[in-house]
Amino acid sequence: LDVAQDSVADWIRSLSTSAEFKIHAVDDKPADALIDVAEQTDADLIVVGNVGLQGFSRLFGSVGNDVTHHAPCSVLIVKTV
Repeated sequence: LDVAQDSVADWIRSLSTSAEFKIHAVDDKPADALIDVAEQTDADLIVVGNVGLQGFSRLFGSVGNDVTHHAPCSVLIVKTV
């Protein structure tokens, strides 16, 4: 998990952004991890992509679908395809 955190931190720093960020690498199902970290950090917003929100995946769930139904905060779904 340390390698994942370092990689993400390097990528965010490469964006030359002044935005404040914290990285949380979690060994869990993606939707559960996003929801848990949002609860632990009192997050205001979770941003997820729309991949898996259409077709066959929609019937059996997706990260975006699970997060929108269980998140403790607002969720923004970004068009990725």
